[in-house]
Amino acid sequence: MELRKILYQEGAKKTVKTVTEFLKSELKNENLKVDEVLWIVSTDVEIEVAKKYNVATIGYLDAEIKGQALWGTEYLVENLADIDDEYADKVFKRHHRIPWIIAETDRCIIREFEMSDLDNLFELYAKPGITDFVEPLFSYDEEAEYEKAYIDNMYRYFGYGMWLVFDKVTGKLIGRAGLEHREFEEERGIELELGYLFAPEYQHKGYATEVCEQIIAYAKENTQFEELNCYINSQNIASIKLAERLGFIFLGESKEIGKQMKRYKYILRT
Repeated sequence: MELRKILYQEGAKKTVKTVTEFLKSELKNENLKVDEVLWIVSTDVEIEVAKKYNVATIGYLDAEIKGQALWGTEYLVENLADIDDEYADKVFKRHHRIPWIIAETDRCIIREFEMSDLDNLFELYAKPGITDFVEPLFSYDEEAEYEKAYIDNMYRYFGYGMWLVFDKVTGKLIGRAGLEHREFEEERGIELELGYLFAPEYQHKGYATEVCEQIIAYAKENTQFEELNCYINSQNIASIKLAERLGFIFLGESKEIGKQMKRYKYILRT
């Protein structure tokens, strides 16, 4: 599926019949299918029709339309100029459960997990040393349920999470890296944490550095957090060196996550 057109119909006085006729007419005239369209809607009637035909939508808050509710669309804008190609593409893909490509480095592609990746994820975690310092996956069925919920609840609502890293040349899954939430007591609330792991054959070759640099840049651009944290096992020397190379500052020993760890902090903004 690929986004090919954005639809928008002006005016507030619409019925299900007229809106349906409008949609069908636009699709026919442009030789489009419903899964090739992002519809910019301004009324609940349009949303109702869009849901019926499974069309991706962005709600437009038009000051000239009184009593707008726009319940049922997850994305709202007040200015049509805000809907650039990148934003439209992300909304479209989220609706159709197409994983976002987060970033590219010289050698890697960072993208969201999708369920077809599950077997490759288990293959990655079965490699020597991968679970020495990170939690193993659940059983296959349990992990499948967890990942389904993760896509819906982490990616959809926050726009970030733990992502997959692929070799740009071979397309092979070589690692996992991204941004996670860690919840503390009320006074500290939620903190943002950087996580990463790479297949043994891709370690000590600079892959983790170039990927994590892109993720830090993403955190600066797409989150409101002022700091990024790393909690690293004191025996994980390679990870400690990576954090220091990325510019993280050592804060001290920590038992806040139930284990003796070294806590590092990166200042995202001042």
